[in-house]
Amino acid sequence: MRYVLAALVLTACLPSFISPRSTGSSLGTQGELDRSLDRWQSRLGLSAWTIQARLVRPNSLGSDENGDVLVADITYDDDDLTATIHVEQALPEQIEECLLHELVHLELEAWHPPTDPFEEEKTVDTIAQALLRSRNLE
Repeated sequence: MRYVLAALVLTACLPSFISPRSTGSSLGTQGELDRSLDRWQSRLGLSAWTIQARLVRPNSLGSDENGDVLVADITYDDDDLTATIHVEQALPEQIEECLLHELVHLELEAWHPPTDPFEEEKTVDTIAQALLRSRNLE
């Protein structure tokens, strides 16, 4: 079965997109995205999945059904265990936050469909932020 999930404006990756840090010219690279994908795919135990991550230009993902601008999304097929994640180009730490957020959605895909998509986003944010904080303790 094929699913498409989109990061809403209330996701873990959005606050850094609107912070003063995002005004600089330092942009993340596809290589940084690939390295983050390798690290988090392994840590989350998603090695059975074939996951591609693609860096896309800002404002290219459109908006969700509520009109909120998307900064990342994931499309996956749980029968084939394949997924594609799109993340807007930004500072490296923002790319990692958005990527991890989408990977947590993939980790939780067995619980779909969620009873409350807003609550699911809050749960995904909480888990992704906890993982990012634990990375800093290593």
